Amino acid sequence: MDLKRFVSPKKEVEEKYWSVVIEPDWVQSGIWIAQDGKVEVLSFSKPLPWSGEENLVDVVDSSLSVSVGNLAEDDLEISKTVFGLSSSWVTPDGGIKQEYQDLIKNVCQELSLKPVGFVVLSEALAFYFKSEEKVPLNAIIVGLGEKNVSVSLFIEGVNKGEVIVSRSLSVTDDIAEGLSRFLQVSSFPPRILLFNGREGELEDVLQEITSVDWSGFEGISFLHLPKVEVIDLEEKIKAVSLAGGVELLGATSVLIKEAGKEVSFDVEKEIGLAESKETDDSGYQDEKSLQGDNFSSVEGDVGFVVDKDIKEIGEKVIGKQISRDGFKENFKEIDGGFEEGFQPVRTELPGGDMFEKNLGKRGFIFRNIFKKQLSSISLFSYKTPILVGIVTFILVFLGFFVAWWFLPKASVIVYLSPKKIESKQEVVFDATAKDVDLRAKTIPSNLIKREQSGEKTIPTSGTKLTGEKAKGKIVIYRTGSQLSLDKGTKVQNSSGLTFVLDEDVTVASGSASSPAKTEAQVTAADIGSEYNLASGESFTIGNYPSSEIEAKNEESFSGGSSREISSVSSADYDNVLSELKKELRDKAISAIKSSLSSDDYLIEETLIENEKQKVYDHKIGDEATSLKLSLTMEFSAFSFKKYDMFEFSKEILKDQITSGYVLREGQLSLGFDVKEIKNDKAFILASFSANLLPAIDADQIKKKIVGRKIKFVEDYLIKESGYEKVKIDIVPGIFNRFGFLPHVSNNIEVGFESSR
Repeated sequence: MDLKRFVSPKKEVEEKYWSVVIEPDWVQSGIWIAQDGKVEVLSFSKPLPWSGEENLVDVVDSSLSVSVGNLAEDDLEISKTVFGLSSSWVTPDGGIKQEYQDLIKNVCQELSLKPVGFVVLSEALAFYFKSEEKVPLNAIIVGLGEKNVSVSLFIEGVNKGEVIVSRSLSVTDDIAEGLSRFLQVSSFPPRILLFNGREGELEDVLQEITSVDWSGFEGISFLHLPKVEVIDLEEKIKAVSLAGGVELLGATSVLIKEAGKEVSFDVEKEIGLAESKETDDSGYQDEKSLQGDNFSSVEGDVGFVVDKDIKEIGEKVIGKQISRDGFKENFKEIDGGFEEGFQPVRTELPGGDMFEKNLGKRGFIFRNIFKKQLSSISLFSYKTPILVGIVTFILVFLGFFVAWWFLPKASVIVYLSPKKIESKQEVVFDATAKDVDLRAKTIPSNLIKREQSGEKTIPTSGTKLTGEKAKGKIVIYRTGSQLSLDKGTKVQNSSGLTFVLDEDVTVASGSASSPAKTEAQVTAADIGSEYNLASGESFTIGNYPSSEIEAKNEESFSGGSSREISSVSSADYDNVLSELKKELRDKAISAIKSSLSSDDYLIEETLIENEKQKVYDHKIGDEATSLKLSLTMEFSAFSFKKYDMFEFSKEILKDQITSGYVLREGQLSLGFDVKEIKNDKAFILASFSANLLPAIDADQIKKKIVGRKIKFVEDYLIKESGYEKVKIDIVPGIFNRFGFLPHVSNNIEVGFESSR
């Protein structure tokens, strides 16, 4: 959906904003304005489910359409957007993980949205509840997803951390597991707040948690039975909109219209401005505002500002200054991120950290106040408070200057155009050798053996007929001399169905006018209901002509039946063996690799497998719906030391390494074509491929870029030195906004990588 299709001449004075909440499984949106210092939510949608990256844009589009449809206005042009994100999308230092940056950027580009900031949903909810209840939040906020459960702990309004656990069948067990990771908490607040996008599920979970006996969980203690509440769907939109209004527009109070009533409160009194440093009796600092890392704000014409210098943008925003890469810098990539099992993520601490993170707003107020104070000071007045203030300011300024000069560290990765070289060589990997023999092309190796056992059951694919044979009595008529018929003599009706005599039969002699009659029992030659013949059928006996002997059944035949059953086929034998072999092979390779050190390399191509024991629970042709195989196999494979192979590779490739280039271990690729394995030796045709990088003096580069502006460094390394690309990371991240590399060369690390 392109929101610009709603464009017409503006009739509204107040600028409207989007709030878009993106949870791991749900999307919700709302429209809000800020007027007269108050934030008002005008419209919002119900949560819509999304399940993959490919349909996120469509789901956000649908959610925005619902929000617009709920607003009785024709002329709408809304682009500025505040995002509410799950904590699992955010790195510990407050940035958005790289994979989710790309998702949000794609949504903004496709739907013509201008991102102005984001807030972690759990922290926005905590701030919202404080504004509603007039006291700092003491609660456990639980976000339920399809696969994960997030558990956030707030004590006296301070976020003590958030952990994410994999969701199991019991949400109570998941919450208990999350709480157990808060190692320093002796007693938890007796209040649990639940949220997700499915209201019916939340009610079921509420009943489950309410009925549980928490005393049964070791290490988890509540002052009393916790109260469990469900966060209404609209409260998430209200929380994100409130955060956006306070931070972006400087609102001092909030107006929330719902159910015909207005709820208003003074934000400045509730959250405390930058100058407030009061501490409550419990020792916790009063809940911080949503400035700094809790709310990352950005301005720019297109939302994502790329390759712009700070001076070119010349704009300061609340929480974070727009840096060289604008919105992309605020959404910077941080290696790692949330994983199950990590300790709770540390949130903002009081004191110096908060001052640095709130520098955008607090520094402006402080500088102006101080300037006014200086203008009122007499050159001949040396009152102690003023002198103390001046000295304090100078010391703080010097402290910041020293920190800016000595603390930052930078990683500069230079991407170079490689020169590719290749070679092939027959190599012998010898488990009995101790050293590399370049002349004999021998590399010492280790022959590793591993026994692996397992079972596998598959459904059978074979079928066969089974059943009963029909039986009956016939009367034999004879014209001629006495005749003896043996057991098993064939008796056949006119349709070709064959029966056999059950016993030997002697037929008396008879004439044409008075044929002899003898009774005999017969059984069908095969199974099947078609042998259940009605009475009155005529039969031939063996090969005798019917003029001499024939038979009839005066009673119908019965008992014949057939049915199709599952059975074991030879294909089933082959399939279960092939599948189980593959599983055991993968397990063996994994087990062998885990036993090796980081200096070893396993040649998987040399893996040899031998069957030691193989037992099937059924034979081929047996009636069965499943077939189980128990199998024990022995695997063996060769490994070598990476250092030995690198030294060998340098010797093989040395004639192709030209002056000015150097072979680095990380740029070497190997391939193996096994020719023969005999006892403790593997004869292999090895392929060597390497991307040679130019030999560069890293210390010389440091001298050129130390203390320089990032823009200059990029121009110098790319335009003047001819390198393809440069990636610069500065830590701590706060020093990124200054746009300079460290002034101490030892704080700069220069690395080189291939550009392809």
